[in-house]
Amino acid sequence: MSQVSSANVVITPAYAQRLLDNTAEINKNNLSARRHRNICQRTVSLYKRDMINGDWALNGEVISLDSAGAVMNGMHRLHACVAADVCFTTFLAKNVDCAAIDRFDTGLSRTFSDVLRGKGEKHSKLLAATVSYICRYESGTLQSPHRISNSELQRVLERHPGVRTHVAYVSGFYRRLRLSAFAAVSYIASLHNTTIASEFMKKVDTGSGLRRGDIHVVAMRDFLRPGSFRGRAAQYRRFVLVANAMNAEMLPEPPRSFGPKQRERFSGIAGVPYGQIIQTNLENYGPSPLTAFQP
Repeated sequence: MSQVSSANVVITPAYAQRLLDNTAEINKNNLSARRHRNICQRTVSLYKRDMINGDWALNGEVISLDSAGAVMNGMHRLHACVAADVCFTTFLAKNVDCAAIDRFDTGLSRTFSDVLRGKGEKHSKLLAATVSYICRYESGTLQSPHRISNSELQRVLERHPGVRTHVAYVSGFYRRLRLSAFAAVSYIASLHNTTIASEFMKKVDTGSGLRRGDIHVVAMRDFLRPGSFRGRAAQYRRFVLVANAMNAEMLPEPPRSFGPKQRERFSGIAGVPYGQIIQTNLENYGPSPLTAFQP
């Protein structure tokens, strides 16, 4: 058996396509070689965006070829390279034993929470979930199952450093509440009206300032307890419930219902367009949450 060799190489879209075509041809003639995972288009799309945005980095991960030149692991990266039409640099290993394929990709993926914890961020898990909400709010994909890369989330956090203030505040809430939806909604709403956002969060936290007619705040807390929402759409439904309750505070004519409806299109938080990059300059969105949000 030939010795395994590896080198640092630049994978061009043409070379990536050639490796994929060669693998398909080998697999067609050798049924026992068909042991690749199915291609996940969401993962390909995730890698493609990172490559196009220049966020793809040489991190030591290897693309492995067997003795016949078939790809053993790295299929998603190669598909993304072709789709993005962008070159990337990686380590390429050749003559890898075919039996090793069962041991590829068995590790735990590094989450954005892991990244933040490694950087010494406080409340890393809550902060990661909150930033994910903000990213999906800006892209208009709260209902979409598409994946977001750690690089994309990091750029959102860099544009919205003030979210840390809101995460720190809600971290002291009743622990059984789903806190990330509160942190995200309060931050986004504060970019339009800091005072109302602050008063709303005090009502949710302590009941301070509750008035007759504020039943939506009490009802929302009950709805957000563990087990209230289940399934894939739970994250979206929680966010919309908190956002609608916030809108009830901010709008002259509050919504008639607060829970998300299946056929109802979410229109966003008052004053902050849904599906657009959120501007944080004072002229467009009022006081900066970094200085003015004091729950």
